Amino acid sequence: MVWTVEAFGEELVFRGFLLNTLQKVLPNKVPSKVRWITALLMSSVIFGFVAHTYQGRFGIIITGIMGLGFGAVYLLNQRNLWYSILTHGLYDTIGFILVYLGLNPNIK
Repeated sequence: MVWTVEAFGEELVFRGFLLNTLQKVLPNKVPSKVRWITALLMSSVIFGFVAHTYQGRFGIIITGIMGLGFGAVYLLNQRNLWYSILTHGLYDTIGFILVYLGLNPNIK
């Protein structure tokens, strides 16, 4: 479920669609690199708020930072979505394993 909905689904929506769309709607007179960085920041904030509001303020901030990381992975790999999907899936899988083993200090 984590790999299908969260890793694949969220990356497809937030990096594959939203990040690219935001970059395209920013003014063309702005340099390309600046448009990509701005789109990355905007999509990361939206990722934190829209997809993870239920986690509260701390969850939104952490998720926004993780979205920034997933987006950076996407951009640094020539916008190949598979790298961010794999990174997201591995991150979530490790998180679930830690919860299962009782090693996550945030969940009691």
